[in-house]
Amino acid sequence: MKANGNINDLHNTTDLAADAASLVVGIGASAGGLEALETFFTHLPPQTGFAFIVVTHQQPGHISLLPDLLKNFTKMPVLSVLDGMALKKDHVFVCPPGKNLALLNRRLHLMDSQKHDAAHLPIDYFLRSLAEDIQEMGVGIILSGTGTDGTLGLKSIKGVAGMTMVQEPKTAKFDGMPSSAIAMGDVDFVLPAEKMGLQLIQYGKGPYFKSSHSVEPEAPVAAEPIQKILILLRNRTGNDLSAYKPTTIKRRIARRMNIHQIKNPDNYVQFLQENPIELDKLFKELLINVTNFFRDADAFEALSALALPKLFEGKADNYELRVWIAGCSSGEEAYSIAILLKEYMAKIGKALRFQIFATDLDDSAINWARDGVYPCGIAADVSPERLERYFKLEDSQYRISKEIRETVIFATQNLIQDPPFTRVDLISCRNLLIYLSASLQKEIFPQFHYVPVSVIINEHGKIVYIHGRTGKYLEPTTGQPSWNIIEMAREGLRLPLVSSLRLAAKKGETVICSNGLRVRTNGDFETIDLKLEKMSDPEALRDLFLVSFHPQAPENTDQPEGRGQTATLLMEKPGEKEQLEQELFFTKESLRATIEELETSNEELKSTNEELQSTNEELETAKEEMQSLNEELNTVNNELQNKIESLSETNDDMQNLLNSTDIATIFLDCKLKIKRFTRPSQGDNQADRQRYWQAAGRPGFHPEI
Repeated sequence: MKANGNINDLHNTTDLAADAASLVVGIGASAGGLEALETFFTHLPPQTGFAFIVVTHQQPGHISLLPDLLKNFTKMPVLSVLDGMALKKDHVFVCPPGKNLALLNRRLHLMDSQKHDAAHLPIDYFLRSLAEDIQEMGVGIILSGTGTDGTLGLKSIKGVAGMTMVQEPKTAKFDGMPSSAIAMGDVDFVLPAEKMGLQLIQYGKGPYFKSSHSVEPEAPVAAEPIQKILILLRNRTGNDLSAYKPTTIKRRIARRMNIHQIKNPDNYVQFLQENPIELDKLFKELLINVTNFFRDADAFEALSALALPKLFEGKADNYELRVWIAGCSSGEEAYSIAILLKEYMAKIGKALRFQIFATDLDDSAINWARDGVYPCGIAADVSPERLERYFKLEDSQYRISKEIRETVIFATQNLIQDPPFTRVDLISCRNLLIYLSASLQKEIFPQFHYVPVSVIINEHGKIVYIHGRTGKYLEPTTGQPSWNIIEMAREGLRLPLVSSLRLAAKKGETVICSNGLRVRTNGDFETIDLKLEKMSDPEALRDLFLVSFHPQAPENTDQPEGRGQTATLLMEKPGEKEQLEQELFFTKESLRATIEELETSNEELKSTNEELQSTNEELETAKEEMQSLNEELNTVNNELQNKIESLSETNDDMQNLLNSTDIATIFLDCKLKIKRFTRPSQGDNQADRQRYWQAAGRPGFHPEI
């Protein structure tokens, strides 16, 4: 019996492999879904090589007529799911009412819904299971329906590089479920139901899959096009993804190529150049935003039972805990830890203040996290007690409570390029490092182990603030105490500091690094990397400089046996030579920088001298012009003087002539005013003169005349 059982199992396995579907398509529908299903299957050929699973909202105990109805719309066999039923290509499987449907090893299993599950969400439940079991060979489709069921399920499918499709809301009888899924931002196609079948077939025939019977995808993307794609992504987003694991990048790029039916990677590069929006979609897909509330319950139980007691131990009542969530995605993990901290403080009767800093590279995910609004599907991950205590139900969605929302600050951050948070008590970085290369993981880990010794200085080298123990790199000078970092720098640091600060202050360099510096520390040498960075935020520290010291790993100085003191001496000499060469190098660099500054100053002085010379020439020209004008004025003045003298002489002659004639003569202007007169015109006595003046029309007597 045992042998026969093994043989039968072998035959069943062989039949299953031969009849396996290349793609497994999960379809979710609710109100108005029958019409959408009719349209979908009517326009779908019966032989696609895919398996279709339909999940709808139906009351428990209800006898479903859906399988019989769907038989009228397709030539494929339509089956009501039985426990343990194996998937078959070109078959339609319908979930019975009131059950949750799960997949394991491509077999369907009926699960009873939990008693505490007030909001029965069978579509989310199945699509999550589809993502876990089928991975990138899964397809999720959402048709007409109310509420938000299916939104988180589609997000899970996208997280494993599957394909997602949603009915165009304006063609749906009820657009609640389609609109909620689209708002999530992880949908590949938004189409009317009649066009979905053709798009699905084209997707299944794409280069992403080896054959119609293959259960493993291939990623036909060569190395050179990938480098070009990474360059385009960096130019578009400002983020360098070259350190991501190549397999992850290849799979995601190949999937996007398959979405657009592009077989040649070089053609996809051209497509990206012509369609920048596709770069945004590819970038978002490479970030892999997969998360949920209290993900991996065992990890949160360990955090509460093991880590939090140590974290709270010995903390004063006014202490503020600082938590950093790196790679927070859409915020579920940050809020989960905030809830956990609230619950633990209530448990121990100690109400400390805490602040959670949640960061991610994806702007859209951060915006969603800030809103704090999630589909009803989170009820599968959050207990009813927590939903009641920390969430508010609004229009088939859950909004995080204000007391939790106010404890979390969300920000966009590049973990590779941006500085880490300081003075942090707890760091959570889950399912992020697995997508990065080993070299990048080694680079990021030191950032988590809180920050390097650093000093904030101004452009003159005056120390403004010191973080950490700087005794190995700085020491007080003899005599008058000084807070200048250049004067306090130990041997091996002074010249690099001078050179770096000069470059940053004069040339506007943002970050300057000097690597492999040998610094004398208490009689020994330590190799460090020096980093000087110009600060822009916060505003109070703007235009100051952050100097940080990064020790390198010590080299192996073990001596071979039998060489003794001679080997030690021989090892010291290269070190001294290296130190001298290093000092000479920085001296040359400092001298070169000084020469460049002098040359610049000389150029500026030369330019100033030329300007002064030009101004002087202009002044000389103006002086000559003034002198010429003055000479002209003198000439005119002389001519006028001669004319005045000539007129004076003529006037005297005329007056003498008139006086000698003894003829009374008066000269009048147009207004009969006297201009000139001869002496006889005055008369012999005063009475005559009076009568004369009256006759002339000038009444009144003027004795001076």
